[in-house]
Amino acid sequence: MALAASKAEGLGLPDAVASSAPSLELQRIFSGETGPACSAFARTLLLRVSLPALDRIPTLPVPDSVKRMFCEQFAYFAQTPTEEPGPFLLTQHPFVAMSRLALLERFPGGQHDWEISGFSRRWLASVGLRQLPRLAWMLLAEAGGHQPFFVQHMAVANRRPRFCTEREYLRFFYRMAASVETQPSIRAIMGCSWLHSLETHRINPHLAFFNRPHLEAGGVYFEIGLAAGTDERGEACLAALSIRRMRQSWIGTRVRDGRF
Repeated sequence: MALAASKAEGLGLPDAVASSAPSLELQRIFSGETGPACSAFARTLLLRVSLPALDRIPTLPVPDSVKRMFCEQFAYFAQTPTEEPGPFLLTQHPFVAMSRLALLERFPGGQHDWEISGFSRRWLASVGLRQLPRLAWMLLAEAGGHQPFFVQHMAVANRRPRFCTEREYLRFFYRMAASVETQPSIRAIMGCSWLHSLETHRINPHLAFFNRPHLEAGGVYFEIGLAAGTDERGEACLAALSIRRMRQSWIGTRVRDGRF
C-alpha cells in the first residue's frame, strides 16, 4: 500500500481521479488493494482537498441546505475506515464522484447531486430526424448554447437512496433551481438516464415524477439511444414480458435570466 500510495501521489490525486483520466493507471496500481488500509488511504486523499475547501463553502452561490450537505459529506470522509472499502475504491465511480464533491465541482442536493457540464454534441447522432429540429431549437434559440448546464446525477456513498421518492426529488430540484437564480451563466438544467425514459415510466408509473418538474417548467424530452448493460438473457426476459429495452433519455429545461 505504501508503494501504491507514493505512485498515486505522483498522479495528483484526487484531482486526477475526478477527471477520470488516469483510471487505467489507477486500476494497475491499486489492483488487489482492499480492506481498511485502502479505505483509509482513500479517505485521506479526500480530506486533503476537502479541508481547504471548507473556507470556500460559505461563499458558494447555493442554498444553505447545500452548504450543510457539503459539511456532512466531508464529515463522512473522516469516519473510521471499515473492513470493507465500500465506496472508497479508488478505481470505482463512487470515489470519482466523491472526489468531485471534495473539489467543490459536484453539488449535493439530497438523493441527487448536480455538476456543471453540458449537452454532448455526439448525442445528436442518436436523436431521431423528426426530433432533431426541436432539439436544435431548444439548444440554440432557447438555451443559447449547449453549455454550461446543471446536470443531475444520483447521489453516491452515504447519501445514495435505497428508494427514490417524489418528495425528496422535488426538494433536490428546488435546491438546484434556487442555485440557478444566483448563477446567471447557467443556460439550462438537464438529466440523462434511463430513469427519465418513458418506457421506464410505462412499467413503473410511480417514477414519472423524474420528468414532471422539467415538463411543468417547459422542458423537452428526447431519447438518445439504448441504455447499456442488458445481456442476451436480459433481452429475452424483456421480450417475454413485452417490455422494450430501456432507452437512454435526455430531458432539459432552458433557463433565462436566472429563472425557468
